[in-house]
Amino acid sequence: HALVAGGGRAIGQAELRAIALHQRAALFPYDWPDTPAGRRWEEEEEEERRLRHARRPASRRPNFAALRAEHPFGPGWASALRASALASDAAPQQPPAHEGGAAAAEGGAAAEHIAVRDPP
Repeated sequence: HALVAGGGRAIGQAELRAIALHQRAALFPYDWPDTPAGRRWEEEEEEERRLRHARRPASRRPNFAALRAEHPFGPGWASALRASALASDAAPQQPPAHEGGAAAAEGGAAAEHIAVRDPP
């Protein structure tokens, strides 16, 4: 094959994910956990982690209850988002400086804005 003769190498999904990570590029479905495909992939990975854990001898397994690991086999997005929502509801809401802070009242410059952009 021409690609192999030219120095090309076949890679698997793990290598593809590593390349995407180093390029700071999103890779579907791994980087979209809120899509049906992302959820399905995460559920499959969670089940694989659970089975791998169960295959180890009990004396060699981490005791997740003692470690207080709430979600030892997956990310636990639902509880993380629920906790985040509860924290944001409890936090006092303050207007940004440009909407009436001390600098705006004195006629001075508003708070500095930092632009965040996606990596190339």
